[in-house]
Amino acid sequence: MNGMLTTGLLHWPLWSLVIVWLATLHVTVVAISLYLHRDQTHRAVTLHPLVRHFFRFWIWLTTATSTREWVAVHRRHHTQVDVPGDPHSPRVFGLKAVLFDGVNLYRQAASDPETLRTFGHGTPSDWVERVVYDGRGNLVGILLLMVLETVLFGPLGLTLWAFQMMGIPVLAAGIVNGLGHAMGYRNFDTPDVSRNILPWGVLCGGEELHNNHHAFPGSARFSQKRGEFDLGWMYLFILEHMGLARIERVSTQGPHANPGQTLVGHKVHLMSIYLREVMRPTWHMVRRSGFRPTRRDRHLFWLAPKLLDGSDSDRADLDHLLASEPVLRTVYEFRERLHRIWENGALAADRLEGLREWLNQARASGVHPLEFFSERLHLLIDNPALATESLLPTR
Repeated sequence: MNGMLTTGLLHWPLWSLVIVWLATLHVTVVAISLYLHRDQTHRAVTLHPLVRHFFRFWIWLTTATSTREWVAVHRRHHTQVDVPGDPHSPRVFGLKAVLFDGVNLYRQAASDPETLRTFGHGTPSDWVERVVYDGRGNLVGILLLMVLETVLFGPLGLTLWAFQMMGIPVLAAGIVNGLGHAMGYRNFDTPDVSRNILPWGVLCGGEELHNNHHAFPGSARFSQKRGEFDLGWMYLFILEHMGLARIERVSTQGPHANPGQTLVGHKVHLMSIYLREVMRPTWHMVRRSGFRPTRRDRHLFWLAPKLLDGSDSDRADLDHLLASEPVLRTVYEFRERLHRIWENGALAADRLEGLREWLNQARASGVHPLEFFSERLHLLIDNPALATESLLPTR
């Protein structure tokens, strides 16, 4: 009896509980990424009902998270990303608040009836969801897990349970929502500050590829370039071949049948290439001429124009930077005009007409990187068969 009270029914050593913690945390991460995120929020994949319910049960058991609340908060994040109204943006609340108080930020957004009513549609509403997973029994799951692990592992089971309760807030609320909008690298010029934390999405099930996801939120696969790995996509690939999942949408970076039309149709591709092929070399060209910018200058120059709205100090500092360097002003203004082509043209034909006018003016800009880019893009649009990575690289 004394042995059972000190070590539990299983008498497992401490190192084995570390493995249990890592294994259960991994299943929870996969459940959130595949079920809550890719299946329920973005409908990029349709999981088999058995897989869905296993993930629903597991999330209830290990996190007490409501499907409707999680989906609603995340959809709101995508509609108001990195601007006031975003429920967990480091740009709005500060990185420290999202890293260390992300759970409370999530709870505040999830308790808003308007958020749930506007963004929580299409989630499960059966009896089990209403009464157990999202109702009176919402906390029963994690309490049941605490009792079960205490019986199996003794007092160390309580420690195991405590670490399990801390795991997801750190990985999801902290790392993905916090660091995913604060540090890392960007593949795509999205209208936010999202970043890929690492090119290997293993620890968070692929959610580390956050900038890729914001560029293509409807894609079931988050990896977009060579060298990137999305663990969640690997699991979906396996489930699909077992008949337990159906992939609905996968976005790829490179142009396919008609590269010119693909670039016209997908703003994120073209803006990202513009950033890499025009703004970056122009910035370095100006620096080589003797210009000595500050870190803030560089930040404002790269920042998406949308994120300057409502910030008088940012706009004033950016205007001062661009007034002091006419070449930077030229490429920045052409970038803003390229953004407006998509805002003003609902149809691909309208965008193509606006793009042709933009190209004609870019070729007479007097800025070598911009002229070179416009020449190559003009060839690509008029002659899709000429599209090669050397003509307009996409990687």
